[in-house]
Amino acid sequence: MLLIVSTTGEGQVPEPGRGFVQDLPRAGMKAVEFALLALGDSRYNRFCGGGEAVRAALLGAGAKEVLPMARGDRDPAAAWQGWLRDVTAHLGIRATVAAGPEADLPVTLTFVDRARLDDPAHGGTNPVWSVTLESETALDYRAGDLLLIAPGDGSPERCYSIGSAASADGRQLSLTVSLNTWIGDDGQEHHGATSGLLCRTWRKNERAAAWLRRHPSFNLPADPNRPIIMVAAGCGIAPFIGFLAEREARGSRGVSWLIFGNRHRRADFLHGPRLRAWLQAGVLARLDTAFSRDPDDGGHVQDRLVEQAAEVWEWLTTRDAILYACGRLSTLGRGLDDALIEIARSEGGLGPDATDALLVQWRADGRIRRDLFD
Repeated sequence: MLLIVSTTGEGQVPEPGRGFVQDLPRAGMKAVEFALLALGDSRYNRFCGGGEAVRAALLGAGAKEVLPMARGDRDPAAAWQGWLRDVTAHLGIRATVAAGPEADLPVTLTFVDRARLDDPAHGGTNPVWSVTLESETALDYRAGDLLLIAPGDGSPERCYSIGSAASADGRQLSLTVSLNTWIGDDGQEHHGATSGLLCRTWRKNERAAAWLRRHPSFNLPADPNRPIIMVAAGCGIAPFIGFLAEREARGSRGVSWLIFGNRHRRADFLHGPRLRAWLQAGVLARLDTAFSRDPDDGGHVQDRLVEQAAEVWEWLTTRDAILYACGRLSTLGRGLDDALIEIARSEGGLGPDATDALLVQWRADGRIRRDLFD
């Protein structure tokens, strides 16, 4: 078994690999041999942490490592070529050496504007801003692609979902950014380096280095009329604003359903006016909300999914919809899985094994697409 494993966040396994790692303890791997190439960024504390986690899980399940784990630092090209040479030599085969993956595209961006999306007067909200940036030249991107921004020399880039459709000239893009805030040992309020740059210190016409990264598994389907269900918690709304802008531009009507959740309807219904306008115009077929700290609500997005189980099932099965989910892994991730299991059992009449098999198949087919982070 040959594996290439990247790393996300602070040394975590990326979303598509987490189910694989969780299932390994139940798998019989004693007859399996493997070689692994881990990709990462040595500026983070847990360099290649995703690869390390997969390697440990394989060894724990009884698999045998036949080559030392190779590591690629940021640009994977050299590590990829060296790993291929070692693997082909070990297997005694000749192989055509494929090119490395597409590199991130460097761009220089100018700060245009920011607008606060939550209401600080209400209290109990996370500060969130809509940030508009501009390039000197046209940018080739789609809503849901990623923008990496470095707050300074030597600092690791932070990754943000692009929440805009490429404009007529392709120069502007928008982000939805939560300001990372904490109280330090000195008793003072501190802010994340990159979120602080975007939400507080970056001034009009100032420039900064950034990189565009393709994210094809989290773009809209090619068919503008294929139904989609978007499930967003908090800043997980970020890519879906771009999805809807793109669908509006393409004239799509009645095939997009958004389920959005946050804390307070009056204080952090992020992009609420724009979403309501899209609903009125028919760009959104349906908009359901859940505000967990409102006394007249108290729900979460997974609760709305279960409440609308029959319609969710009909969209996913009869209407061939794709379900996208974006938000925190620690909250939305587990809740989404539980909701889909309940829907498959109640509406599809499936038993536990058949339900698990269906969800695995939907993920493999791209019917369920998740962009979860912590």
